Amino acid sequence: MILAKLLVILMSFAVRVPAPHADIDYQGEIDIYTGEPAYSQEAAEQRVLRITDSCYYDTNERLFRYSVPESSECVYSNAADGMITDRVVSIRPDNGAAVSLYKNGNLVEQADFSEI
Repeated sequence: MILAKLLVILMSFAVRVPAPHADIDYQGEIDIYTGEPAYSQEAAEQRVLRITDSCYYDTNERLFRYSVPESSECVYSNAADGMITDRVVSIRPDNGAAVSLYKNGNLVEQADFSEI
């Protein structure tokens, strides 16, 4: 009897956390970090995400945008700096950006930036 009363008293101090709102009718991709729909209206409105001081990710274009130091030009790529991938990497510089491609420390002459 005493144990039952003690249990009732302890249960009255338990913190109740409300269950998060869930849309049981949602069908689609889920963001693995937030558990929310991957393509929500809020996410669609946040078009450009800051990765670092010089790198942004454009969610609509699905490209990384790198700032060119001391310039207003940018360079766009489907791969982030340091990313390991088995897909073709492309680089698209703005018209005024001077870009060079190096492979194993050697300058690549006549580089095709659309298929690296």
